[in-house]
Amino acid sequence: MQKLYNNGEFDEPYVENSFSTNLKLISTDISNQAISSLIQEEIPYWNFVRLLILRSLRYALITGRLDPKESGLIDLACRSIGIERAGQCLRAHGVKILISNFSRILSEFEENSPKRPVIPDYLQKNLQFFTDHLNLSETEADLFSFCILIQSEPILSRSLELMGEMNCTHVPRVLANLLNLPVVEVEIAFLPKNKLHQFSLVKLNLNGVSDISTCFKLIHQDFGQQMCMRQESPLEIILHLMGE
Repeated sequence: MQKLYNNGEFDEPYVENSFSTNLKLISTDISNQAISSLIQEEIPYWNFVRLLILRSLRYALITGRLDPKESGLIDLACRSIGIERAGQCLRAHGVKILISNFSRILSEFEENSPKRPVIPDYLQKNLQFFTDHLNLSETEADLFSFCILIQSEPILSRSLELMGEMNCTHVPRVLANLLNLPVVEVEIAFLPKNKLHQFSLVKLNLNGVSDISTCFKLIHQDFGQQMCMRQESPLEIILHLMGE
């Protein structure tokens, strides 16, 4: 990524404006449990979050779901993951150059990242309970954990909202692209006959138009947050939520 700056592809001097710092995004859009996990052991997870945000931005620009005129918004999202002056690059060189730069940065990120989605330690124990007891496949577990993180991690859900609304039937393909999973496996995992739907872990709405963060339902509207915050038995979490 540094090479892009050195080569002058993000070359405009930074101009102070209303999106002058990523602290606005960082302070309000990272959950407390995630902030407490910003230690060396969790770096792979944060690299994964950066990958997701950058993939969603590139997808939104390629498909035209994100208006290039929203350079301030793009700049803010990029700076939250350590990419400076993306908005200036967009205004100076246009959307094609920005997409090209995003692709090269993604290649660099992906070279140093695990192939499968990374789960933070504070979610891993509770997720493993469902994986073991319901015999979830790797793809089912990845999708389940991703939906939990969308519900519990504001920086992720708000970044995905930049992709805008889409026909809900397209969501499995978009999720496969974001998580680097086979499209067919994702489509199969969301079928009503399979475990995510059967056990009400994740029910995907395939009717109408929606954005990714609102196109699915978990067991309970607070389930994702509780799965990340509470380190007790997942069954107790469910009983607690059902008793509210």
